[in-house]
Amino acid sequence: MYSTRHLYFLFLLILSSVSLPACSEDEEEEDEMPPTEICDDGIDNDGDGFIDCDDNDCDGSDPCPVEICNDGDDNDGDGLIDCDDPDCDGDISCIPEICDDGIDNDGDGFTDCADFDCLGDSACPETDCNDGIDNDGDGFIDCDDADCTGFPGC
Repeated sequence: MYSTRHLYFLFLLILSSVSLPACSEDEEEEDEMPPTEICDDGIDNDGDGFIDCDDNDCDGSDPCPVEICNDGDDNDGDGLIDCDDPDCDGDISCIPEICDDGIDNDGDGFTDCADFDCLGDSACPETDCNDGIDNDGDGFIDCDDADCTGFPGC
């Protein structure tokens, strides 16, 4: 019969013959988190070719303000204001009003010819030819406006 010492020795012998897989350098690199862009250090930390506020990962972070597209200010400091800034492409406040579709396209609460963006648009002719106002914003008032040709009193 085997003594406890023999069993212990046998156990150690078996244990030492079992090899555990070692981590290779490749496996260690796979476990690392991808680099994160630090938005105020002047370095392309994540290696995508964009540095700090020019990197989309930094949009809206403290050092990288976002352009507000309808306030008349250059919020992000790139020299472009509101709808002239490519950051505002697709923003509802930069969608032009279509002056004859019955929809408030630019979301300002005014539809078609009632929208100030449609002043002077050919879809919005002068509507009141004796009120002393240039209703269609084309620079001509009442009977001096070609839209009023044939209107009684002109």
